[in-house]
Amino acid sequence: MDTAVRAQLFIDILNLSVNLRLSGCVQITDDRINDIISEIRNLLNSLEPSPVTDHITVHFKNTLNYIRYEQQTTTAVSDSVSVSVDNDPNVQSLSSKLFASVQL
Repeated sequence: MDTAVRAQLFIDILNLSVNLRLSGCVQITDDRINDIISEIRNLLNSLEPSPVTDHITVHFKNTLNYIRYEQQTTTAVSDSVSVSVDNDPNVQSLSSKLFASVQL
């Protein structure tokens, strides 16, 4: 499979993973997201400069910006609200821990 196609595919997987994580899927961990980001960076570094590469890079940067936004938003929301809605430690909710260890 072409490297550019693989990079685009991994970005789509990253987007889906972020959406699943935001929806409460506990199987999508920060480590898994970091692995996907790392793989995308490796693929982008191996691509020759071209309009296609530029488009893929912009798509990737937009995804990273969205993750940054969610990190800041969930931190602000969790800092302003200190009510615990669920006492079950097995249930993860949106909090400042969401994407806390994602390496951008």
